[in-house]
Amino acid sequence: MVAVADTIMRFSGKVRPEPVLERPGVDQEELSREIDVRVDSAVRGDILSGADWDVVTELLCRRPHTVLSPKSTWAALAERLLVEMAVSDGVSWMLRAEAYQRLMAHPLGGPAAVATAANAADDTGVQSMVGSVSVFDSAVSREATAHVVRHLRHPRTDRAFAGALLACVRKVRDRHFGPAEMAEVGRVIADLLSGGRSHRLASSVAHLLPAHVRGRFGRRTWTAAVRCLGLDDDARRTVARIVASARVGLPYDGGTLLLALVDEALNAAVFDERLYALFTLYSTPFRAPVARELATMLRHDRPDAATIASLLEALRVLGGPGERRVVESLLVSRALPGPVRDTAASALGHIAGTSSRAFWRAAIDVALRGLADGLTSEISVLDRLVYALGMADDLVLLAEVASDARVPHSVRAAARWWHSIPDHIRQSARTAA
Repeated sequence: MVAVADTIMRFSGKVRPEPVLERPGVDQEELSREIDVRVDSAVRGDILSGADWDVVTELLCRRPHTVLSPKSTWAALAERLLVEMAVSDGVSWMLRAEAYQRLMAHPLGGPAAVATAANAADDTGVQSMVGSVSVFDSAVSREATAHVVRHLRHPRTDRAFAGALLACVRKVRDRHFGPAEMAEVGRVIADLLSGGRSHRLASSVAHLLPAHVRGRFGRRTWTAAVRCLGLDDDARRTVARIVASARVGLPYDGGTLLLALVDEALNAAVFDERLYALFTLYSTPFRAPVARELATMLRHDRPDAATIASLLEALRVLGGPGERRVVESLLVSRALPGPVRDTAASALGHIAGTSSRAFWRAAIDVALRGLADGLTSEISVLDRLVYALGMADDLVLLAEVASDARVPHSVRAAARWWHSIPDHIRQSARTAA
């Protein structure tokens, strides 16, 4: 719960280095010794848990003017932490994500952390859900803000653009952008919504823009932004059904809070809001019954593609081994559109349980056959499968993908990237406490 609370409070507006939740006191002489020991351990290449990163960055925040020697130590910390964050999951990820936000807000470590994330965002071989650009959402430095605007204008990849757009939710809300930058963000949002197109994340950013920027939108564009965020009756009925099922057999029904969390987890337009609602549900007794109902809906209800994607995204956090089997069955179905299978492949990178080598090979074969038939969306599915294999630590299958001439070059490069991660970072990333 501490990890969940730190993560949510950081998103809610915390910009100072230190966490909101107060940690136990430390003697000043002991503080200096602890910083030295823990920083040396990180730079030396020891196994570090998420809790270790929580402690070392919190201690550095207590001494905001602590000088690390050599100065490159800050970059070494940031580089290691960012890679661990990219390949971790659940509580392990939350602890590292919060730790990285502290580094970026640190008066001495901030420049190195921002530069490290910027370099990773420009590296097309690095795998992540939305690229490293999204970590800049809480960083108030001019450099961090400029990187977000750069990737809105000229993104290296689609996921870098998605990360920049996601960062805009908080950066627009908290007024990180200067007047010229805010106007540029407004132009990007207007373009995404032009012609009445539906784009829920862009619509959320549009509602946060200052009135003078919104005033430049055409009537049709603004109408699209308003309409896109509305929920239909089917969405409300889905939430009510899930909550009713989850309450069966539990001594506490969750009240209106459970309704709000499930609604936000499935329907919030902003990825971070959905994710943090899911993390909160994960830490409660409602996790398993909610996951079971989500899987039941996927198996029996024949929902539309948008609903399937929403349910899969939720199972990414809440699902267990049983739900994993359901996701596997969707991934090897040629009947589903590429974007849905893409979401299913992403879910397998995080959902609890394991998949057999036979399944992985079958899923890769289905994607390659689709690619041979001219379905370019299968490139993204293959990329997500590589990500899931990396999260599963299956270096054998990653090597097979990397050497398969049928696989697009970018996906083979991603498979090789997982092989480049040192063992101590791979082991650390899997460790929360």
